[in-house]
Amino acid sequence: MFGRVCLFLKQRMAGAGRSTIFTMAAIGLILIVSASISIGLPDNEIRVRSFDPTGRIDLRSNFTVKFTKPMISKDSLDRPVLDPPIIFTPAIRGIARWVETDVLRFFPDGDLLPATSYKVQVISDKTWISGLKIVNKDVYTFRTPDLRVEVQGTTAPDEDRPDMVRLIATIQLNYAVNAAELQRSIRLEGAKGVPVTNLGFSLRPADMADVDLSTDSAATIYKDFSGTRYVLMTDFVHQLHDPQSYTLTIASGLGCSNCGTPLASAYTTTLTIEARRPLVVNSAQTTMTPDGGAILIYLSAMVSAEAAKQYVTVDSVTDFTVDASYTTLWIRGHFRPGTTATVSIARGLPSITGSTLERDFSSKVKFGDLPPSIAFTSRGIFLPRTGNGLMEFKTTNIDQVAVEVEQVFTNNLVYFLTSGYSRYYDYGEGAGNLGRTLLVRDKILDQTRNVPLLTTVDLKRIVGDSAKGIFKIAVRDKDQRWISDNRYAMITDIGISARLSDDYLMVWANSLTAAGPIRGATVTLISRNNQPLVSGWTDARGIAIFDNITSKLSG
Repeated sequence: MFGRVCLFLKQRMAGAGRSTIFTMAAIGLILIVSASISIGLPDNEIRVRSFDPTGRIDLRSNFTVKFTKPMISKDSLDRPVLDPPIIFTPAIRGIARWVETDVLRFFPDGDLLPATSYKVQVISDKTWISGLKIVNKDVYTFRTPDLRVEVQGTTAPDEDRPDMVRLIATIQLNYAVNAAELQRSIRLEGAKGVPVTNLGFSLRPADMADVDLSTDSAATIYKDFSGTRYVLMTDFVHQLHDPQSYTLTIASGLGCSNCGTPLASAYTTTLTIEARRPLVVNSAQTTMTPDGGAILIYLSAMVSAEAAKQYVTVDSVTDFTVDASYTTLWIRGHFRPGTTATVSIARGLPSITGSTLERDFSSKVKFGDLPPSIAFTSRGIFLPRTGNGLMEFKTTNIDQVAVEVEQVFTNNLVYFLTSGYSRYYDYGEGAGNLGRTLLVRDKILDQTRNVPLLTTVDLKRIVGDSAKGIFKIAVRDKDQRWISDNRYAMITDIGISARLSDDYLMVWANSLTAAGPIRGATVTLISRNNQPLVSGWTDARGIAIFDNITSKLSG
């Protein structure tokens, strides 16, 4: 066939002249292109087709890897993968599942590190179901949001001097920042023409706005405090008939807890002491929490909560409370999720400065759903070795959870109790580093929208009747794993009381089941660096006494 084509072309060339040369060139180009298309990627290797997300991502994100070939059989879908072919730098604690035979999804246990750049490699020496290995040299990158600052300012009058006001600025950050470092980063400068150009100010965490920081204990707490919301209050100045403007600057370089990079550029905003004006309602909003709902009324000036109660009405609800926080009224009551209400404020409501609301205000507001939540109903940690091992947790608006059980190894108990014991382990710490995973199981819940649901986990059935020691039980939303709660439980029949007095140590061991003393139990006192200091046995009373304990504890 090929010989005939060549002969045919040769004959045509003799009669076609130079134009045939271009025809041959075009045919050659078509053959080359076709050959390239037919070759494609090598068929004897696995590559990554896509990794998502990359670039700027949210602190709470799941990650998806799509491969060029099937990796596992269908009966392995949606099962936890404890050794996924994915490496995060910095490390991310979580769990992976195959959601399709060629798609792997990684679910982080909690928030990612703030303001941090990550690198990801998809590598493995494992041979997969196709009989091939992963060949992938690509490095994928993503970054969590940078440190951001938002400032909202208002004015507050001096109750004893109606013509004197001060600026109050709420500083909201997306990550926790040390209070002392933030205060050093702030400058407040008055515009040209204001009576006081160097206006003094104080900075406090929002939850400590009313705390007297002059005491030593409060000052110590403030020094080490880190938070995301602060209140800046200036000295009092005269409120004039003209506005007074001040520039608030937060310098670049401000750091935050666990942040990879500090504030990149200085934040600048203008705070204004407005001219005297009447009281007005700016807006009305709602918020829902597991404890109930609230209507927030934003005003142009501060009012007294006691005075506001006489002017506020809410249709269909008579039992509600009114609280004031600066220029915001909080109306709390038994508001149900998904319902609407009409809130009204009658004219004549007085502000602290003496101005009044000149017009009636009325607005219809709607309450949203309760936020998804998971919480154990008890924080107790002891489970007797006899009886049931049920632990109850409450969920709201959660359809499916993952129940995870980990055991702390005995030889890691000292480290666990002295430095590793925490119900929070957002950045890689947890029982998994000190023991082993016993169970990861999904559970579908019969959840009714906005109605709390109580569910039990039988720990003793999971770990077995002979198990003893410390276990960590975590319950997480299957997909949004940062919605979670966990609890440590100790399965034991031994209750221990210890007393250190003068130069002796007394330890009493009794049975939690029979409430009687435990005779002949070995008692060992272990140092923080996991070294035995003294050891003995309990007598018939269940008591072990160690004399001359001071010298034995030296150092």
